[in-house]
Amino acid sequence: MLFRTNAGRNWSAQKSFAWLLLLPLVAAIGCGNENESIVRGTVTYQGKSLTGGTILFNPVDETQPSAHTVIKDDGSYEIKAIAGENKVIINWYTEVDPTLEPGDPGYTIPKPLIPPKYSNIDTTPLTRTVGKQEAVIDFELD
Repeated sequence: MLFRTNAGRNWSAQKSFAWLLLLPLVAAIGCGNENESIVRGTVTYQGKSLTGGTILFNPVDETQPSAHTVIKDDGSYEIKAIAGENKVIINWYTEVDPTLEPGDPGYTIPKPLIPPKYSNIDTTPLTRTVGKQEAVIDFELD
């Protein structure tokens, strides 16, 4: 028998086995990007809060991962973004029936609710520098 607790001599084997089971969990908890900062803010279009959509922070340094999140009903968002200069993409489209696919009767193509220039990495005029501290970054779209 591998683990005989009454003999006492296999106690270290038990502890080693337990650490082997916990090691991936401990490693995963510690795996945050040290260059990430929490950014929160609001998004408005023509003076009114967006009531949906998504926001994406795309680092200019293409070796870094982008981050995206949902814009809440009150126009607010919170995201962990990579510190440095980021191109920002904002999407907000009409809702479609999630049970329908293109080509199905009754399917409608989503229509942008903000100018499409904000939804494309090549045309977005939005760039922001994210610091290494928590920050508030608001977007007023026109």
